[in-house]
Formats: sequence, C-alpha cells, structure tokens
Amino acid sequence: MRFFNYKLNVSPYFKALIYITLGLSFIACDEELPVIDADRPILPQSKTTLSNLEIGQGEGNWDKSLRAATIDQQDIIILSSSKERIEGALSKLVINVPLIDKRTNEDCLSGMRALEALPEKTVPLILDRISEKGLSFDEIIVQVDLLTPNRESIYYQCLEESGSSQANFYLSELRRETLSAFTGLARLSEIDAVVIGLALNSYETITPNPNVNLAWDIINLVDLYHEIYDEMKALNAEQKIGPSVSWAKLKLHTVPAVAEEFALGSDELLTLELALQRSIWPFLSKDGVRKADFIGVSLIPDQVSPPYLGNPNPDDNVALQNYYRNLGHLANPSDLEENIPIAFTSLDWATTTIASGGQKADYLITLKNILSNIEPKWVAWRRLSDIPVDPPQSSPCASVMRLNYGKDFCFAGLLNYNGMEKDVWTEFTKDPE
Repeated sequence: MRFFNYKLNVSPYFKALIYITLGLSFIACDEELPVIDADRPILPQSKTTLSNLEIGQGEGNWDKSLRAATIDQQDIIILSSSKERIEGALSKLVINVPLIDKRTNEDCLSGMRALEALPEKTVPLILDRISEKGLSFDEIIVQVDLLTPNRESIYYQCLEESGSSQANFYLSELRRETLSAFTGLARLSEIDAVVIGLALNSYETITPNPNVNLAWDIINLVDLYHEIYDEMKALNAEQKIGPSVSWAKLKLHTVPAVAEEFALGSDELLTLELALQRSIWPFLSKDGVRKADFIGVSLIPDQVSPPYLGNPNPDDNVALQNYYRNLGHLANPSDLEENIPIAFTSLDWATTTIASGGQKADYLITLKNILSNIEPKWVAWRRLSDIPVDPPQSSPCASVMRLNYGKDFCFAGLLNYNGMEKDVWTEFTKDPE
C-alpha cells in the first residue's frame, strides 16, 4: 500500500491509531510489545497546549480588498448587467471547480473526456468568458473540490491499472493523476492562489471501499496533499497553496467522536486539540516544515444542530460564541512557531426558497461580529448568483441537482439569478467604518 513508501508526519493521535489499527505489526521483532487494554483508549496527551481565544466584538465588515466574487459557469449570464456592481464591491475572483468537471452522473471519466474536464482546461475557459464580459480583478483564486457535492465520494479519472471500481487515496494511479491535475494549475501564471479541496476533513465520513481502512486512507490523503504542495511550489513559487476544511464537520463530527473515544467533554480544549491533530493540522506541516500558505475554512453550518437550532441568529449567544470561539486555532499547528493565515473560502446559510433568503443576511451579521477578531486572506460567499429554478424539470437548477447538488445550491447566491441584489449582498459588501 502506498503509505509504506513514505515517511509520514503524523500526530500523537495518529501514532496511537496506527498501533491499534495494524495490531502493532510494524514494531521491530526484537522490541517488547506494549500491553494495551482493548477497552481503554490511549490518550495521546493529558494536558492541552491551547487556551481560549477572544471573541470578536466589532461589526466585522470586510474591506473590499478582502471580498471575492465567486464565479462559475452558471454566473456568466449575469456578469454583463452587474459589471459595475461587482467591480465596485469585490476585488478578488474565486473560481470554484471540481477536480473532474464531468457534467454527468458517471463515476469517472477517461481518455480525452477526462483531460478536457481537468481544472487546467476548465479554468481558462471561465477566465476567458469573464474577460469577454469586461470584468477584471486584483487577484484570481481557484478552489478545487476533491469531493463530490453530496460528500459521498471523490472525483477521479477512471482507473485502468488498478481495476478498482471505487477510488481511494492509496491507489498510485489515482495519486499520480491527481498530482498531475494540480501541477497543471501551477503552470497557469495568471492564477494567484489554489485551494486544494473545499472540505478535506469531510473525507472522515466517507467509506471509500469495504477493504480500505479509512484511518489509513486519511493519512494517504494528507501525504498526497504534501506531495501536491511541494510539486506546485517547485513549478510556481509565487502561487499560494493551501487546503480548505469545514468548521461544521470539525465541530459536529470530529470533536464529538474524539470526546467519546477518550471519555472527554466536547467543550474541553484538549478535545479540540486532539480533533485538530486528527483531521486538520497534519495537512499544514510535516516534520516542523510548513506545507500551506493559508488554511481555508468553509462556514456553512448545519442549521438544525446546536448552536443554531434552525435560527440564523440564535437566542443562546453564549453557545454561539463557544461554537466559534477557537476557530483561530485551526491556523496554529503545534509544530510551527507562526500562525498560518486563514481564508474564509465558502460562506452560506443554506435555504431552498427565495422567501427564506433574508435568513442569509441575519446569519452573516452574527458571523461577522463573532469573527471580527480574524482578518482573513479573502472571504468568499458560496455563489455570486442564484441559479434559475423554472421550469422545474428542465431548469439550470434541475441540471445541477442531477449532479448531486442540493436545491440549496441554487439559492446560494449574493445576487438573484437576474443580477438583482439580495439582502445578503448588502450585508456582505458593507465597508468597515
């Protein structure tokens, strides 16, 4: 398997996990095996190195220099009519693309179809169409999603060598093709930054194959990310590279799992630190060497879970503050002396009707206030514009839903599908006082 070919930088949590997973099979024959109680988890450390961070108190409005227009193929239609509005309020361009833009429900693409669907081909086409509309931006950022919209599988080219029907990150063929896809982006000089994955830690909840150990495959994903980072920086040292993760996935999946595993409280700082060691920090460094120019974070909450419970401006302000209080710890892995910059790569309060669109503005007002002590590298709303939903069976929205996007994706814009401002646009584009 691929991971045996690498010297991996793993956290204390991972080291404990590896011992348990492999039954200690890789300990040298002349070493004495430690005695492990199967009913008692190994706590990697007894004390946390973290402390609670301050909560923001200001309005938190972002300067134009930080605000990005998130544009994909569906947004092109409104660019001409909204050119002055967009350029007057947003200075950066974010292009969201999947690793394989297959436009079908096939598991994978092969041959020329796959090559034409890679970001190296799809991103220049989008840039050309934006240029045709007369828009220009100060910085161009490409965010490449490795996971399908429903977060149930990964994007990949059809695997001819392995014969595997379901992809995973230990397959050398998949690793080679994924690396090639990203190095193609490094050769595009007009791109200033590349985000590798929009919610990489969501891979924790995917079962890639009944015969694949997910804990091992997460390590393989981390190792592949490091390889991509090194290769891209070697080709284009000026291009900024980093991963993006989901805050909701960390708080609502990883932290509770760690708490249960080690009999800790979900609100304990030690629990958060172990969760970060499990699914976030390994991406950012290796052997004390920085492997990210930034860390992106997706801020699309699970609305029915605490602290929101269906309300974008919840009554329990203490619970809300505690939910976001230590977000800044994403950026300070324990083996690095300096913090890594944070980017807000995808914001939204998911809704499925136009009538509920005002909730997005309510959510954003509260979010900006709580995170006002963090100045991001950039901030991007999930979409620039809504996607038309009529006629129901043949609309552009119906087309993207057939690719496993939820209906909320069609209502995720700052602008309506006709380019008119929504309440959330007004809130997103407010300048600092």
